[in-house]
Amino acid sequence: MSTLRAPRFPRRLLVAAAILWAVALADGSALAQQFTLRIVHTNDVHGRLLPFPYTFQGERAPVLVGGTARRITLARRLLKQAPGSSILVDCGDAFTRGPLATTHMGQAEAAAMNAAGYQMGAVGNNEFKARDAADADDAPGAQAALTRFVGASRFPWLCANAADGAGKPAAGAVPYVVRRFGDVRVAFFGITAPRSANYPQTRGWKITEPISRAREIVPQLRKQADLVIALTHIGYEADKALIAEAPGIDAVVGGDSHTFLPNAEQVRGPDGRMVPLAQAGELGVCVGALDLVCRRGPAGGWSVASATGKLYRVTPDLPDDPAVARALQPFLAPFLKPIARLGGCGADKKSLERRSTRIFVAAMRRASGAAMALNPLGFGLHAALPDGPVTRYDIYSAQPYHNTIVTVATTAEALRRLRDFAPDVVTDGAARATGETRIAVMDYAVSELGIKPLRLRKTGIDVRTAVVDYLTQTAPIRGAARRTSH
Repeated sequence: MSTLRAPRFPRRLLVAAAILWAVALADGSALAQQFTLRIVHTNDVHGRLLPFPYTFQGERAPVLVGGTARRITLARRLLKQAPGSSILVDCGDAFTRGPLATTHMGQAEAAAMNAAGYQMGAVGNNEFKARDAADADDAPGAQAALTRFVGASRFPWLCANAADGAGKPAAGAVPYVVRRFGDVRVAFFGITAPRSANYPQTRGWKITEPISRAREIVPQLRKQADLVIALTHIGYEADKALIAEAPGIDAVVGGDSHTFLPNAEQVRGPDGRMVPLAQAGELGVCVGALDLVCRRGPAGGWSVASATGKLYRVTPDLPDDPAVARALQPFLAPFLKPIARLGGCGADKKSLERRSTRIFVAAMRRASGAAMALNPLGFGLHAALPDGPVTRYDIYSAQPYHNTIVTVATTAEALRRLRDFAPDVVTDGAARATGETRIAVMDYAVSELGIKPLRLRKTGIDVRTAVVDYLTQTAPIRGAARRTSH
């Protein structure tokens, strides 16, 4: 009867196998002790849904950048290329000042962000201004609009330092969320700008100082999570102060100051640790990616061992993300039909700005019936009207707020003083040499330009409506409706 014997291997193969096994164990151990999180982030997009010309600091010529559908194509690439886990977040001011802000009050942006797959956002100060300009005193309307925006978003909006009259988080926001990435728990909390407490739109709500609030909430979060990250809308300098004075924060991704941080900045915290700070500029012209390499310490706790943050431009070669484009189409379509055609101005920024101001001034005089209308060059305009076809989207980009026309009775002497104060005033019509002249201006211009009217009359006419009607009458496109405003 024969006996089976184990095969004999050369000694050198046994040694090699032992080494490979040891390396495999070491690698597995190292992997278990390390975790990488990529935070893809935006901030201060301000409702810029379509690409637009933008001049980056240090560059002379504007380039066509931005646009929500393009931006999300880039964001998806950055998420896909993440070296580990990833998350897409926004740090506030998502829709206000945008062309559709006063019409849809954030609903277009919420639909686009849902389609994009955002996972959380921090409430910005301008989120409280869903009702603004002529409607600024409508606190219930502003608060209801913000609540609808938060409710329409299929992801949480974070704000730990704003509460309603009952002491609950304002507008349906939540102070924080805890997300699990594998075995690692990460807490995200939101902080908004404290100056929001002074807005008429936040009447009845309480907005507290960021650092003291962070000092309260971070210790609570450290009991629930391995890492704590702040999503803020308080600005670059305030972010640095937050890191320096509120212990226990592992990283800050911020907004509000429109600061471009090409690389994540390291700020020393109270315990001596360096804490990464990231921000992606403004208007959605860049997307940021912050990579946090985290390691488990001997006692089992996690900390950020290194951080790398970069900004990526939203360039014209990026295709539109189809899901986001579809989500925006019903909101954008009524605004994109050309209503007039302008020509002969070229692409010079100053020329476009001067022509745009003249159009707004002429429209205000015609709509109000005043003898004269005026506006300093570019005053209150956020963009210039383009050469070629002009749409309501272009007009609402130039004047995103619901500002109305007022007429004031004033004298030639008062107008001369105004010209001394603002010499680049653009006018339409003429003032009387003696006696009173009734002039038309935008509602906010009366106080900001120091005009002291003998009498003031509110027309209630939206400046944008006046411009739409003026252009359809003076520079119509053949076949377009004569009146497109509503």
